[in-house]
Amino acid sequence: LAGLAGAYPRDLSVGEQQRVTLAAVTVTRPGALLLDEPTRGLDYGAKRGLEQLLVEWRDDGMAILVVTH
Repeated sequence: LAGLAGAYPRDLSVGEQQRVTLAAVTVTRPGALLLDEPTRGLDYGAKRGLEQLLVEWRDDGMAILVVTH
């Protein structure tokens, strides 16, 4: 993500936007998280990384709701 630091959000791909947003959530650590199509635009490796992150957050007590269509 370091390479995206100076980019405008509208210039990022959907997957890059998702990753930046999740990085921001990592910093704030809310007690609950609502994700709408969190894997949209992510490649397989990024999807696996997201899965691992969500499992870690769940194990730390965060409430997570994932919406898919």
